[in-house]
Amino acid sequence: MFSIFKSIDTKLSECGFKKIQETIYGVEYQRYNKEFNYVHKVDICHKSGGRYHIQSYDATNTNSIYSPVVALTDYELNLFNKKINQLKYLF
Repeated sequence: MFSIFKSIDTKLSECGFKKIQETIYGVEYQRYNKEFNYVHKVDICHKSGGRYHIQSYDATNTNSIYSPVVALTDYELNLFNKKINQLKYLF
């Protein structure tokens, strides 16, 4: 079926993010940054109170307890917020 509008996952795919997993508890995306040689991982998690939160971090740093935070562009953050609204509607 032909669609005029692109899906949120398609737009995130154009930004380089690949969806790894999607459940009622959240979504997991990742992309590889060739310039700095790391895996950028973004998790959207559903909290028990009904709220969602976004975690964006370097998944390749396994030597420390805390993974370094990786910033998102305003366009990417807007897409992830739209994904949260979609999850609220679906689940």
